Amino acid sequence: MKQLLNSPIVLRGSKSSRSNRFDCDEELLARLASKNIVMVISPGRCGTEFLQKLLALVPDVFAAHEQEPNFETVLSRLRRNPWLAIEFCRESKLPFIASCSERNYVETSHLFGKGFFEAFLNLGLSFKLIFLHRNPRDVALSHLRV
Repeated sequence: MKQLLNSPIVLRGSKSSRSNRFDCDEELLARLASKNIVMVISPGRCGTEFLQKLLALVPDVFAAHEQEPNFETVLSRLRRNPWLAIEFCRESKLPFIASCSERNYVETSHLFGKGFFEAFLNLGLSFKLIFLHRNPRDVALSHLRV
């Protein structure tokens, strides 16, 4: 688990290409710079909640599955207005992440890949990704059991 959190692959948004619309509070960015932010990209129904439970056992890790403020609150409106993802991240999600006392923040919501990944990049954040995969047939069968 420790190796997973110290992975050498880090994504960084391009600060030089940001317009004023993407600007984030400098104090907030400074607090986030000391955090190791890890997000999940997955199709859903592929073990995200189980992964969260495992990572929650690791010291100095705040691991959450579909944590409030939840991406779902703005997801339905993103198709009409993609800027909502940036606003949601800047005003709700990032201040929450910065307020966590643990150095490592892991969120296993499969919704991150549905418009919020780009928002993190546009805001110039450094974060890591975990990609989860499951046989599509098994995912479909899992949806039927819910």
